Amino acid sequence: LGVLEEYPEVGLIYTAAFGLKDTNQVSLRNIPDPNDRSRVLRQLVASHLDPEQGTIFPSTVLLRRECVEQVGGYDEVLDHCADVDLWVRIARLFPIEALDAATVLCRDSRWNLPGEARERFRSACQPWLQKIYEQIPLEELVSGSPAEAPPLSDMLEAYGERAGWMVQGNLLAQAWRDLQKAEDCLSQVDAETAAKATPLSPLVNVLQLIPPSSAEDSPLLQTMLAQKVRAKAASLWACGSGLVSIVMATHNQAPYLRQAVDSVLQQTYPHLELVVVDDSTDETPDILAEYTDPRLRVIRFEKRLGISEAFNVGFNATHGQYVGRLCSDDLLAPTMVEVLVRTLQENPACGLAHADYQEFGESDRTVSTEGVTFESIYFHGRHIGPCWLLRTEILRQLPRPLFDDLLRGVEDAAFYLDLFRVARFLHVPQVLYYYRRHEQQLTQQILDTTGFGPLLLRMQQRYDEKYRLPWQSVFPAARLDADVRVLFVYFVALHGGIEATLRNRIAALRKHQVEVEICIIEDQGGASLYRGLCRAHIIGSRDDRMVLSQLVKLLREEEYDIVTLIDTPMAYQALREAACQAAVIVEFHAPRWVDRMKPATPKNTDLLIAVSQFVANRCQQENIAPGVPLAIIPNAVPLEDFQPNPAVLKQVQEQLELSPNQRLIAWVGRLDPPKNYRLFLRLARRLADVRDDVLFWMAGGGEYPQGVENLKQMVSELGLESHLRWFPLIEHEDMPAFYHAVAASQGVLVITSVVEGFCLVALEAMAAGVPVVSSNAPALAEALAAGPVPPVYAFHDGYP
Repeated sequence: LGVLEEYPEVGLIYTAAFGLKDTNQVSLRNIPDPNDRSRVLRQLVASHLDPEQGTIFPSTVLLRRECVEQVGGYDEVLDHCADVDLWVRIARLFPIEALDAATVLCRDSRWNLPGEARERFRSACQPWLQKIYEQIPLEELVSGSPAEAPPLSDMLEAYGERAGWMVQGNLLAQAWRDLQKAEDCLSQVDAETAAKATPLSPLVNVLQLIPPSSAEDSPLLQTMLAQKVRAKAASLWACGSGLVSIVMATHNQAPYLRQAVDSVLQQTYPHLELVVVDDSTDETPDILAEYTDPRLRVIRFEKRLGISEAFNVGFNATHGQYVGRLCSDDLLAPTMVEVLVRTLQENPACGLAHADYQEFGESDRTVSTEGVTFESIYFHGRHIGPCWLLRTEILRQLPRPLFDDLLRGVEDAAFYLDLFRVARFLHVPQVLYYYRRHEQQLTQQILDTTGFGPLLLRMQQRYDEKYRLPWQSVFPAARLDADVRVLFVYFVALHGGIEATLRNRIAALRKHQVEVEICIIEDQGGASLYRGLCRAHIIGSRDDRMVLSQLVKLLREEEYDIVTLIDTPMAYQALREAACQAAVIVEFHAPRWVDRMKPATPKNTDLLIAVSQFVANRCQQENIAPGVPLAIIPNAVPLEDFQPNPAVLKQVQEQLELSPNQRLIAWVGRLDPPKNYRLFLRLARRLADVRDDVLFWMAGGGEYPQGVENLKQMVSELGLESHLRWFPLIEHEDMPAFYHAVAASQGVLVITSVVEGFCLVALEAMAAGVPVVSSNAPALAEALAAGPVPPVYAFHDGYP
């Protein structure tokens, strides 16, 4: 753990181990040295093939989570070698490290397996070795020259003797030499020759030049060589257009298969590959074997994968700049790929292009996919249909697995929900796909068996769990077609970050046609933020009996779908007495609110919201409402409100008589101890002693009489009267002008807080282009990491 923390670029670390043999003999096992980057893949592969060369025991491995997620996690298709397969994929992208110290005692008996288990081991290793050879270039395995190949070849030969698999001792070295010859052949095919030829002729000619020496004896090697040549040839005759990968998953669809494959290979856009994942038990393998087009690649499995896992395997094996999918009983229109590629090329901001489709067979209708939104997919199961093309860089941003086998029947809709988070969709109003309706259709069989409603609910729950957004408990699907009314209940409204946060949220909800009201127990000036924005109920008292009676009256007279409580523990009793049926949310914006709300928060609350991981941790430590979902939803600012307005900025500069050479150093917040404003004043004094071009601005805190007295006294004691300007109150709509004045002076915002739940002013300042200098108080790092562009500087020695 120490190594991973010290070196954040390292993705994997492993250690030595004591090997306990069946004879109870204990020995220290060597480990592969990770320092030689050119040989690290050879070591990982070899360590699994021959323990005498150095073994990595899975129990000694520590992996960095984000690295595991980036490479796609464990390959569920592999019954064996899934661990070393994951290590190899991580080692290709990230440095790995090793500690030459034994940390575990491992039973070392895999080469002494009894007969039946030994046979299972032999057969189980074959898919992994095939995957290694297919997906990792031989250059990486043999490290640069034929002279270095024999050691790994010897290991393969030794493995062949142990596992009984047909591995020739010189296969790898010969394959490396063949690849070198193939590269020489490819170098003779220049772009000019390729441009004059038909799209496939350069590829076919080069394939004919490949030496057949070892390829004839190894179909697997022949496949590797074809992939190598295809990638090179595609770059020559693509003529500026990207390679397109179409993935097809097929299971016992032989009657329709030829039509589906031909519809891809006969596209008007020829620069493509078709990856077919086949786990059929009918004549499908024989049909696929009839094709000689090198653009067709078949991945064959003897066991049944299921539609989701088959597509996962296929997408992981693609090489194209764009990817799409095709079911083996459907057809592509001849111009489908050409039209969608052109759409993506003409619209670089678009991540996915989709078109309409035509049903045929047992149904005959045209389906338009225009107007599909995230909401229509999530709440109603509508989706963009089967006709789409996606940029590969977008695909790489999605969580794995791409298609969830637990969502059979709606796995494609769940896939589109993930895409909506990272990509912009563009609709093409043309029919470019033909969707066959027939009795043997797998999706329809699942829907007939399970029903669409339960599948939709399962998809929503999986999505919510994945992104930690348990909205289903707050927005029941049955009520989504009706108007939603939300009531926020807040204790004391001041001019501060919480009030600004609520204003931003209410404005955003109104844009989505949500009817919002706010109930304020006591107004100390903050209610003005909601004037003209929403209906506000002001109780105007801190007397518990008065507050309770007014809340009960409001909840009985009005019908709300959701009631959100913020620092108002007495509201629970009002909800009970009013027999309110609304969903209840409790928001925690500061650690002190956790202590205040803990005794009152019942277990029948529908949702807890924390504005930061720091506040969420506090909720969990205090065991707030066990079993109630807890969502972390950070505060946000509307960026459009903080765009510079030159006219307003000039007016502010003139009114405040700002010198063009003055640098403004600003501080915003309440005048109370947690904000630590005294530290800012001491910093101002020290900086004013060495700089004559700085002016210090403080904004806020006018509603705290004691804080105001302390501020005036300290300013006088430090002699800052001519260096500091204090604004007791700045209206919310005027805060952007305040920040823009600071930004125009090349100044900074200083945050000195001892503790924060989130700190909205940091985001506001950065949205206006103001750099931030901050203490290292909890939760501030989270807020600052989410900021737009300007830099953030932290006090290295913490806060006094």
